Amino acid sequence: VTVLVIGHADQRGDEQINRELSEHRASTVVDYLAYRGINPTRLSMRGAGETDLLTLGDDASALALNRRTEFVFFGVLL
Repeated sequence: VTVLVIGHADQRGDEQINRELSEHRASTVVDYLAYRGINPTRLSMRGAGETDLLTLGDDASALALNRRTEFVFFGVLL
């Protein structure tokens, strides 16, 4: 099983900064998983910035939904 970690940012702020923030968010999660014993060769990451928003709202709960990390698992048979 391999995992792609995708970091996201909300729609506030500069697009480039949001891209960097989302990359940092994903990288931090990958580092944590490797620290906890997951083989780093099974992990990859990318930052999506403010693309792929879950909501266009601008209240606190809507912005929090957009600041997230997603996991995509490859090689899992259910």
